[in-house]
Amino acid sequence: MNENRNLKILVADDDLTFLEIAGEKLSQRGLNVLVSTLGEAVSILKREVISTVFIDCNKSKTDGAKVMNAINSLEDRPLVQYFGQLSEMDT
Repeated sequence: MNENRNLKILVADDDLTFLEIAGEKLSQRGLNVLVSTLGEAVSILKREVISTVFIDCNKSKTDGAKVMNAINSLEDRPLVQYFGQLSEMDT
């Protein structure tokens, strides 16, 4: 059994093409991947145990800030890998 399947990765972005490609490529490597828009990411974080979050903080300041705040409120916080500039968000 692939150990990577036990860990869930969330990729959150508002670029649907990017999400499709990222989800496909990471899944092909045997990873358990969830993809969502930034607006949907908070509800996923509330119901799923996520080990790593890849988040776009550049495109949507409001939604990106909500996701980061949701992550910060979790008891077991996932590893966060972000792209974009966090300084642009009101976190």
